[in-house]
Amino acid sequence: MIRELAVKAELFILNYNGAAYIANTIRTMLISVARSSYPCHLTVIDNVSTDESVALIRERFPSIQTNRMKENRVLCSFNEAVKQSEADIVFLLNNDLTADPDFIDPLINTFLEKKDALKEEIDAFIGSVQSRTRPLVSGEEALEALKLARQITEHIQQKTSKHLSHFMPQPSVFHG
Repeated sequence: MIRELAVKAELFILNYNGAAYIANTIRTMLISVARSSYPCHLTVIDNVSTDESVALIRERFPSIQTNRMKENRVLCSFNEAVKQSEADIVFLLNNDLTADPDFIDPLINTFLEKKDALKEEIDAFIGSVQSRTRPLVSGEEALEALKLARQITEHIQQKTSKHLSHFMPQPSVFHG
C-alpha cells in the first residue's frame, strides 16, 4: 500500500465532568498519536464541566488543546469541533476510553484503501435486518428503531474491537 502521509487525523475527546478518568484517556491517546505514522492532533472538547477535569487537563497536559463549549450540547458538541478541524479523518472519542496503542494506523489505512468501508459494513448490516423495519410512525416503532441503532452500534464495535481494548460502562440510553 502507498502510504498517503498528507492525510491528517484529529482525535476529539468529549469531556463532561470526567476528572476521574480523563487523564488516563489522554495518556492512552497521546501514546497512540505518537506511535501513528500519520500526522495526528489531539483535542479535548469540554461540555462545561463543573468538576476539576479542565484544571486537571491544563495542569497535567498543558500542550493539549482544550475547547470549552459555551453550553453542554452533549454529543452535538462534536459537530462544531469537526467543522473547525482541518483534518482529513476525525476520531470522536468518549472521555473514558482507552485503546490499543496502535489503533490509529489500521483505521486510517482502511479508509485510504476503501473509502466507503464503514458505509458498506453498515449497509450490509441494515440489509440483513431490513425486512424487520418499515417507516416510523408510532412510539413503538421509534423504540424498534432505537433497538436497531443499538444493534448497528454493537456490530460496528465488534468490527473494531480488535483495536479498542476497554470501554468504561456508561448508562444506556436504550430502554426496552
